[in-house]
Amino acid sequence: MTKIIILLIAIFIINLLEKSLNNFNIYKEKQFNRDFLEYGFISAEDLKELDEYEFYDWIKELVNKMGYRFIREYANKNKSETKFIYEKNSSLGLMKMLYSPSGNIGVESLQQEVGFMASKNLIQGVFITSSAFDDESKAYIKSISDKFNISLIDGDSICNKKRQLWY
Repeated sequence: MTKIIILLIAIFIINLLEKSLNNFNIYKEKQFNRDFLEYGFISAEDLKELDEYEFYDWIKELVNKMGYRFIREYANKNKSETKFIYEKNSSLGLMKMLYSPSGNIGVESLQQEVGFMASKNLIQGVFITSSAFDDESKAYIKSISDKFNISLIDGDSICNKKRQLWY
């Protein structure tokens, strides 16, 4: 009988140790991912692996290092589409972060933001996505370039900008 009790206690202790080890591994993996985002060579595919909050934090830190100062934030609940009024080099503009782990950004999203820019009398704009902008979006931005100065930055381009800043 005592052997069975000892065996049950041993199984209980092993289960506790296994849970602790799993929690530790999860913590270490998250820490590694944070360090990788900060110091590693990140690709557009890596950006798609982030959730919307990690993407938001990564982009916000990066554009701050690029010299953008945020004045006002407009965010939806889950940060998948966040826009900022920013100041850079004494000019005001709109920055829009579009988190999209799959699929390209269509022209409808951009048209809505250009309308917002017009209502706020903003000429400068930067739209950043974790994926890419479709051809119709690029053509639309080019067609309004006489009224607005808007940069489209896709996942590959933002990763290259990070490398330029850190390396």
